[in-house]
Amino acid sequence: MIARLTGRILEMEAGSVILEVSGVGYEIEISSTTYDNISMDQTITLHTQLVVREDAHLLFGFGTSKEKSLFQSLIKINGVGPKLAIGILSGLNENEFSLAISENNVRLLMSLPGVGKKTAERLVIEMRDKVSVEESPEGSELKIVDQHIRTDLEAALVGLGYKPHEAGLAVTRIKVDTDDIETLLKAALKELGNR
Repeated sequence: MIARLTGRILEMEAGSVILEVSGVGYEIEISSTTYDNISMDQTITLHTQLVVREDAHLLFGFGTSKEKSLFQSLIKINGVGPKLAIGILSGLNENEFSLAISENNVRLLMSLPGVGKKTAERLVIEMRDKVSVEESPEGSELKIVDQHIRTDLEAALVGLGYKPHEAGLAVTRIKVDTDDIETLLKAALKELGNR
């Protein structure tokens, strides 16, 4: 088992890197979250998980041990393979995923590529006891937007040209303590601008 690698990034593209470790280049599949936090020629440490299949040996890398742990929990769920798990982690970071699970937000989970209604419902049921939502720096839990307001906000963002997945993530990340649609829409647009 290859549990962790430290080396220099030789090549990177969305979804994977080639990490040089003592003269050997390892091709490692990564989430968008990890990709966003690395750069070419940087020396990094990735927590890794080797997945062995009949036709391939796949190495997955994670910027944090928490992300790796979530990946390991996801691939134990019936119907969730490593490719889908890395896709879920690319769409939501660990805390956003935990928030979606704790709020039974099947709709947000369904907006992730490859996640249908049955898989989303299974994720909520099987991951409920395995995740926890971190507190925000202010010491309070992240603001949860009411479901009917969320629907209106997501529709407005899609109307402005954003993909449903992007709209769902932006609404999840809003940390404004209000129910005013205009204020929430501005906050969602700000979140989209920060991505």
